Amino acid sequence: MDTQPAKHKRHSSSVAKDLTVLRDGTGEQVLGLHVQRSGPGGVGLQELASRVAMPPKDIRTILQKMVEGREVLVVDSERMKVIAKEHCQHLREAILTQLREFHQRFPMKLGFAKEELRTKLPPELDVRLFQRLLGELIESGEVVLDKEWLRLSSHRVSSGDERGLIKRIEEALLKAGLQPPSPKELAEAWSEAEGTLQSWFDYLAREGVLVKIKSGMYFHKIPIGQLKEELIAYLKTHQEITTPQFKDITAVSRKFAIPLIEYFDQIKLTLRLGDKRVLRSTAQSSSP
Repeated sequence: MDTQPAKHKRHSSSVAKDLTVLRDGTGEQVLGLHVQRSGPGGVGLQELASRVAMPPKDIRTILQKMVEGREVLVVDSERMKVIAKEHCQHLREAILTQLREFHQRFPMKLGFAKEELRTKLPPELDVRLFQRLLGELIESGEVVLDKEWLRLSSHRVSSGDERGLIKRIEEALLKAGLQPPSPKELAEAWSEAEGTLQSWFDYLAREGVLVKIKSGMYFHKIPIGQLKEELIAYLKTHQEITTPQFKDITAVSRKFAIPLIEYFDQIKLTLRLGDKRVLRSTAQSSSP
């Protein structure tokens, strides 16, 4: 009756009921039970054909009827892979639950990265079904996709700062100038949760108060703006600058000097030519 039975407890009434369906049920009832048992991963035509004494043509006909009756959802039409409507609904709710819990843990973040969200769902979940469920949730207005971030439509970034961490972070980074502490370093110094401070750092970066140079490295916009003007003035006078020269004018360690000079390349202020850098606008205007 079942070539691939799942483990079960002895004398279970539910098992006896399922075996009765497999023995005496209609083709639709038998297939429905196998689809139900397949869980969030779904099951394809080939696998069903190996589990029931029924020609593939008949299985396909019955599955098509179940699809039309909205008992199952097609995940992969080529393989005729289907999933039970109940499991589909559970997955839909799981996505909403994950987003809800994420917003509660990280109220300052814009949303959940799509690929990270997928890792929180059953591993057997087909990527096509994941994309389809997200599409339906976005279309219904329950979920919003903002670039690569997913959030509930009801979510608003919280600005509550009971302990005054925003002001403390701003002051600390402004005072540190071009050698700012990282979220981890401030968390240790202030005995705060690193995740909490990271959320505030990201919030201040989105607001334009801080400038994120690379992962874990943020600068206050004022010293960055001042350095930018100094660099432009230096290059207009000397036409080029080397990394050691940049390190000298910033008076910072290599730990900060290298990310800073690369940042100016990234924002297209400077252009690297070998071991030197020039103003990008100057280089472009002088090119033939």
